[in-house]
Amino acid sequence: MATGVSTSLPVAFEPDIHYKKFACKTRGDKEKLFREISMASRRGRIVLGVFGEGHKEAVLKLAKGLSEAGFEVVYTDLTEPHAIVASALQECADHIGITMLQGSNFNQVAEILRLLKKEGADGIGISAGGFLSEADASKLKTMGVMEVFSPGTTFDELIDWSQKNVLPVGVDN
Repeated sequence: MATGVSTSLPVAFEPDIHYKKFACKTRGDKEKLFREISMASRRGRIVLGVFGEGHKEAVLKLAKGLSEAGFEVVYTDLTEPHAIVASALQECADHIGITMLQGSNFNQVAEILRLLKKEGADGIGISAGGFLSEADASKLKTMGVMEVFSPGTTFDELIDWSQKNVLPVGVDN
């Protein structure tokens, strides 16, 4: 695609088969993979996913904006937490951004956190935004979500936050 936005793995992807062969589960794995690449040229890699039902045009516009801001962006239409985690591991992602649409709930993001920890990949940051109550947003931040964005957050605000907080492996905050 001209925008630099790629799509993720097909729904038939079996994550358990691929984790051990190809995945960058830990910061150490990523450092081995990218040690020969100049950190100045390595862009932060973000996997974007959506939970719930509704129009996904906004997340596609965000993907384009993040790409234009210098990030590698993988948009996935996979809707199961284990598939999103598998995609992030496969792509050696630095961050997972989740858009919460109508019908989603904070337990889906909590499951991503649990799966990342189980796989030893809890160094991958997570942010979420959309239809979440203040109580659920607070719970997610307590559980380790880096940031929870409320409806009405602008693309510029999201991109600015990402530029400050989503860095490629090997670059300290």
